[in-house]
Amino acid sequence: MVRVSCHTLGAMSLGRSFVFCVALVAGRPTALANPDCHQSEDPDRSVQACTQLIKQNPRHGDAYNSRGNAYVALGQVDRAIEDYDRQIKINPRHAYAYNGRGDALKTKGHLDRAIEDYTKQIDINPRHPYAYCARADAYQEVGELDRAIVDYDKQIEINPRHGYAYNGRGNAHLAKGEFDRAIEDYSEQIAIDPRHLYAYAGRGNAYRETSQLDRAIEDYSKQIAIDTQHAHAYAGRGETYEEAGLLERAMQDYNKQIEVNPTHPDALLGLARANLKMGNAERALRDADRFLARHPDNPQALQTRAQILQALGRYEEGIADLERALAKGQPERGAVPR
Repeated sequence: MVRVSCHTLGAMSLGRSFVFCVALVAGRPTALANPDCHQSEDPDRSVQACTQLIKQNPRHGDAYNSRGNAYVALGQVDRAIEDYDRQIKINPRHAYAYNGRGDALKTKGHLDRAIEDYTKQIDINPRHPYAYCARADAYQEVGELDRAIVDYDKQIEINPRHGYAYNGRGNAHLAKGEFDRAIEDYSEQIAIDPRHLYAYAGRGNAYRETSQLDRAIEDYSKQIAIDTQHAHAYAGRGETYEEAGLLERAMQDYNKQIEVNPTHPDALLGLARANLKMGNAERALRDADRFLARHPDNPQALQTRAQILQALGRYEEGIADLERALAKGQPERGAVPR
């Protein structure tokens, strides 16, 4: 009969503790768990180590969970879900397996199933430090903003220094049009982590919505100071400069955005608007055409090109674009990244 005993040991030579299991046959150890399964920062190495453990003991539940995590890191999400399934079959109350599977399902866009897994995780451990945030993010993605805010509130109750929860709740308030509350949450996030890129982005967007353009520009500039290669920061600041009538500065940011990310189409639309406002209708049309070549049904771009065509005296073409834009409907401002 095989008996498995697990121990936590302070490994002096490694400078840290690790968990290992010894399979005993007739009282003698026959296999020693490979710590790389649970501790290696190299996912390929972790997969190999966990697979070895599973071959030695197919009921080694933690090995499935750790291998699932490694598969996620390698982008092999379907394999990860299979391992989390096995882990849960072995131990239906393994909270981290539900968390891992929930994250993997969310990556694949199966948000309702992800929410079910996060809920199960919370049922097992109502004080889990990340489950509420994970479920809140999923709720936000399916548009259930009030439920998301409740979960972010609970996450903050458990850990008031959990900055990500403030950022997530700020995003939810922003999506609901509760801009002052959003600004409060982003400010709290920044107080906890002054280098959090997306908190500056979110607060900058909230300032724009409340016409506090100078403050918005300050936040986008701080974001750029932290990461000079962040294309969205140049987009946000460029649009704010444009709203403030600072068209030369706006064009500088749109051009910088293209330099950072040549495939980012929004900068082309910004250049089209700025060129039109500066009286460069021909240049504006080239930029709008380049944007629409990638996004032919974008209503905002169609409306912008309609205005450009009107400025060039090409009224019938402009009317056709405007009719297409109205048929598609005006989009809302894009979601804030975390």
